[in-house]
Amino acid sequence: MGNFTVYFFPKRKLTTPPPPVDGNYPATSDNQYLQYAMTLTLKSFNESDETNIKESTSLSGIKSFSYFYSTRTFSCETLTSGENDEPDTDVYEMFFASVIAGEDFYITNLDTLEDPFLCTMLGRSSKARRSNIDINKFSYSFNVRESV
Repeated sequence: MGNFTVYFFPKRKLTTPPPPVDGNYPATSDNQYLQYAMTLTLKSFNESDETNIKESTSLSGIKSFSYFYSTRTFSCETLTSGENDEPDTDVYEMFFASVIAGEDFYITNLDTLEDPFLCTMLGRSSKARRSNIDINKFSYSFNVRESV
C-alpha cells in the first residue's frame, strides 16, 4: 500500500494502453490525457530548504541583502517497481518523461496532512537495479522543488 501520491499529466512515453484512472482514462478533445494519480511507496523522503539571497557590499563597506525566495526541496527514493502494488517501470518512465521539461505536478507530503502541493522536478531521476538477477526491478531516486 502506497504512502505517497504524485499527480501529473502524461505527455511523453505514454504506456500502451495508458494506465487507468478509476477504471477509465479518457482523453480530452485535443487528445491530452487527464491528470494521472500515481500511488507509490517511498523508503526515504527527506526535506530541505533552498533560499536565494544576494549580498551586496557598497564602496563604503555597508552590506545589504536582497531576499528572492525560499522554498522546500524533497529527496525521494522508491521501493522496487512492479512489486507489492508498486507502479511498473513503464509508469515511472512515463512520469519522469512527462515532467522532465519543468512541467508542474502535485505531490503529497508524508510528514503532514496538508493538501497536495505544486512542485517541479529538480535535476534528473536515477534508477538502481535491485539485484543482478532481477529483470526490470528498479528503485528510483528523484528530487523535487516546491513551486513558489
